Amino acid sequence: MCYVEIKLIDGFFYKDGTGYKVNFEEKTAEVCPFERDIKPGS
Repeated sequence: MCYVEIKLIDGFFYKDGTGYKVNFEEKTAEVCPFERDIKPGS
């Protein structure tokens, strides 16, 4: 049997025009402006 450990260190999330930089090791989050440059196709 094999086990895989996934350790989150940092990440970026986006919702409703707001970006969130997250540091999982320090358990902190920072709000930052974010403009999505990928336009959904129609």
